[in-house]
Amino acid sequence: AEHCPLIDFQSVAPTAKDHALQHKLSNYTIIVALSPRAAEFIQPWVPDKPKPWPTQVAYYAVGQASAQAFRQQCGQSVQYPAGHSSSESLLALSRFAQVTGDMILLLRGQGGRRHLADQLVKRGAKVSTCRCYRRISIKNYRLEQRDFWQQSAVNCLVVTSSDLLRRLCIVVPSSIHSQLFGC
Repeated sequence: AEHCPLIDFQSVAPTAKDHALQHKLSNYTIIVALSPRAAEFIQPWVPDKPKPWPTQVAYYAVGQASAQAFRQQCGQSVQYPAGHSSSESLLALSRFAQVTGDMILLLRGQGGRRHLADQLVKRGAKVSTCRCYRRISIKNYRLEQRDFWQQSAVNCLVVTSSDLLRRLCIVVPSSIHSQLFGC
């Protein structure tokens, strides 16, 4: 197996809106971490003035890895859907069937799908988002070289998102696309 990363993650400088959200965490009914990265990059308070996360808020994550990372950051119990880790699985939880009047904060990366926020709004929730990190492209010269593909005898690819697949198609020379798409 060859590991060929195409993106890295970087924290996003909090905006005035983010600071306002962070000072009103106890006003939320539910706070959701949409990825392990969102949990890792959330820094809701200045490190020299730590403040505990509110205890009356329900904490959720889209999957087990996100829940573990979020639990480490907030020190609270974090619930998540069993099985598949996705916005759809989170929405299928009974807690999210009726959210009329709930204030929900989504901790997420810059960009990404709006599906969860849109569905929660349709169900009557007031939704705020806090962008904790952004994805940055990194150069992977091995993928650009024809001999890498031949020497590695690549016959299977694991690509974990549509963004990565698009990036892969840009990085890999078009002369190798037939081999790439054959995997």
